[in-house]
Amino acid sequence: MRTRFERMIKEDSPALAPHDEKKWYANRNTTRDAIELLLNDFEVQRAASLGIMKMLRESDWQREGYQPEYGHFTAEEWLTNWTEHDTVHIRQIESNLEAFHKQAIV
Repeated sequence: MRTRFERMIKEDSPALAPHDEKKWYANRNTTRDAIELLLNDFEVQRAASLGIMKMLRESDWQREGYQPEYGHFTAEEWLTNWTEHDTVHIRQIESNLEAFHKQAIV
């Protein structure tokens, strides 16, 4: 998400390729993807993203990007979508951790 956001800030109305979640999931490294590493990576990536956002000028939030499935959108609209996207992932993490802890108790 951040690399696309950065392109919107740096380039004039970039065409952004759709993210293929099924392909990403199929190609992920399950031996590397331990929960602790995933949570740490999530935290590091979001901290880097927040650092970029803090440096933006007001006008940067109106820069546009384009994705075939969504059409044209501003950086501000992208951030709203990104926040909703991350909220889904955070709920998944909470649910998975809860299930893990329940199994550990049994």
